[in-house]
Amino acid sequence: AWRVPTLQAVGRANREVGFGDHLRDIGGKIRALRDDLGLSTEQAAEKAGMSSGYWGLVERAVKQPSLQSLFRFASALGVEVADLVAVGRATPMLRAKSHRHQLDRLIDAAEPSEIKAMVVCAKAIVGLRSAKQIQ
Repeated sequence: AWRVPTLQAVGRANREVGFGDHLRDIGGKIRALRDDLGLSTEQAAEKAGMSSGYWGLVERAVKQPSLQSLFRFASALGVEVADLVAVGRATPMLRAKSHRHQLDRLIDAAEPSEIKAMVVCAKAIVGLRSAKQIQ
């Protein structure tokens, strides 16, 4: 007869397939992106519409996030769910994507003169000296 598996059996099965490593990878990506955005756990959790306690448990791979939660994490961090769960996807690439998302939001909220100033700053940062170099 079929029986409900014990927590120990589930934990053992997860270890055998390396699922714990995958959870740690997801949690690490979430923490790195949150840190890059300069958000506290509380601020990030509020953006995602969840408790800061739950957010922290997922970052530390204590809790397995549901699909709905993964969508909330991704939205709050400016990335796609696939970016969080993809095995081997480099965190630096995710950080760049998240930063682009932040820049898009800043540009959307800026006045035309502020956008012009942003372009001047960006050119200086990347070493461009004139608009002709972009064309």
